[in-house]
Amino acid sequence: MSAHSATTNATLQQLQRQFLAQIVTPDMANTMSFPFGVSKVLPEQSWAIYRRNYLEGHIAALRSTYTNALALVGDNYFRQLARRYVMQTSSHHGDLNHYGAGFAELIEQFLPSLPQGETLAYLPDMARLDWAWFEMLRAPDTGSDTGAHWLAQLQNTSEEAWSGLRAKPACKILRSAFPLYQIRQLNENPTATDDPIQLDMNQPETLLIARPNQVAVVRLTAAEASFATTWLTETPAGAGLEAALEAALQVDQHFDFGATLMLLARLNAIHSLE
Repeated sequence: MSAHSATTNATLQQLQRQFLAQIVTPDMANTMSFPFGVSKVLPEQSWAIYRRNYLEGHIAALRSTYTNALALVGDNYFRQLARRYVMQTSSHHGDLNHYGAGFAELIEQFLPSLPQGETLAYLPDMARLDWAWFEMLRAPDTGSDTGAHWLAQLQNTSEEAWSGLRAKPACKILRSAFPLYQIRQLNENPTATDDPIQLDMNQPETLLIARPNQVAVVRLTAAEASFATTWLTETPAGAGLEAALEAALQVDQHFDFGATLMLLARLNAIHSLE
């Protein structure tokens, strides 16, 4: 059977898979023909056009999502990482703007082999922050009165029932071994001060990303972080409020429970209580 006949009899899904394979695998180019008429463009030139459009479109999507990571390393460095990701990761969403969920993991994998990789150890976490910000930007609207609703529910719940009271989060929590909040601030406002700023790169941080109106990134204290990461778990067997409070008090016996609840309500960080 000729290549033309085989292509003609293939299903649309098979055609799409073959087409994608030849785009992301240059060595396979020119082994597939399409019954789309005769072109005066040489096959290798046609595949080069498709490959370039595919690559540039996906890199552009990564650039629009990973803005802080891009700004930190510059366009050329970012393109090296983005190209690796694009050539091994296809989109599984109809909207290319949703592309790039595993980019941080690829950065973590390849960074040690890249120039100056050892000085950019914080870059994977910055990419995770970019993706969390992106997810919250496109998350469903929880409503402006959500915080007041679950606070009222909590006030009407006896402390004896706190052990089983779980929160359905409407936020993302990111724990990092690096001062991501400060790095992000300096990245977004590089001329905010003329004084030299010394960052303690051994200063871990926990960030909460939520969307009260616009997406907000808040740096939590150690006790707030312990409380939030214990209570705002997305697993079905998440810890109850009582366990979260105990976890926070173990970190800081002066933990301000009320202020933390108000913070979470103000940020629309909780969808509901269950």
